[in-house]
Amino acid sequence: LSPIENVWSWVQTKVDAMGCKTFEEFQQAVFETFQSMPATMLKRLYDSLPRRMEDVINSEGDRTRY
Repeated sequence: LSPIENVWSWVQTKVDAMGCKTFEEFQQAVFETFQSMPATMLKRLYDSLPRRMEDVINSEGDRTRY
């Protein structure tokens, strides 16, 4: 439900593709990936919050597609 899960998934996919060999490389890759995140992606996630909440309410707290 939380948009941050989508953000982490996006970051993880990008960082995994970089094939970091050391913790320092991994740390730098995560930082750079967060910095390169498109603002449009964050806006879409933010804008989806009312719909996400509505789905939770409609499902009476049961599972949703999020």
